Amino acid sequence: MCIRDSVVLLGFVYVFIASQAKSLTLQKADATAQLASGNLLEAGAIIYTNECQRCHGDKGDAMIAGAKNLQVTMLDNAGIKEMVTNGKNTMPAYGDKLSAQEIDAVVAYAASLKK
Repeated sequence: MCIRDSVVLLGFVYVFIASQAKSLTLQKADATAQLASGNLLEAGAIIYTNECQRCHGDKGDAMIAGAKNLQVTMLDNAGIKEMVTNGKNTMPAYGDKLSAQEIDAVVAYAASLKK
């Protein structure tokens, strides 16, 4: 690979990363707007898609990287909130990343996935 090809490749990588960051910013704004309108589940779905779906899957049952199946969890909303806020094992803590209202929204959405 020559230098010119490397520069072009780096340019594409930069554009891709920038577009992903912009997309996440817009999705965060959508979640904020849903919360402001009182649409807790809709906001929770947006946050879940951005933060949780990669391990839990779109239906909560993917169980990737040690993620628990949210469709059959025995946790009540308080337990889910504790897990989202403080994390456990491979699950990261979101208490410093999400607001209390955002955590409540994603907890409500995660609880709605139970069968």
